[in-house]
Amino acid sequence: MGLDPDYRQTAKFWREFVPGSEAADKAMQNMKGYRKQEPRAYDILTPDGKVVGVYWSTVYHTRVVMGNDNEIKVYKPRTQRKSGP
Repeated sequence: MGLDPDYRQTAKFWREFVPGSEAADKAMQNMKGYRKQEPRAYDILTPDGKVVGVYWSTVYHTRVVMGNDNEIKVYKPRTQRKSGP
């Protein structure tokens, strides 16, 4: 995930990486191996439609909540559980 510098991520799950760093590259490689789907990128939008960031993951949806004073809470993506025996 990447956010416009004017906005703050307030969910506790996420960590900040320097783009292009070894830690960021390792995290992306781990994500690619996590599921069989290829990662996809989606815009993070404010309620009025302004693009304020990007969400990139092999889990194609997650919950985003806008708070006060340019706070954004992007929740940890959850995979759907299979029902049945």
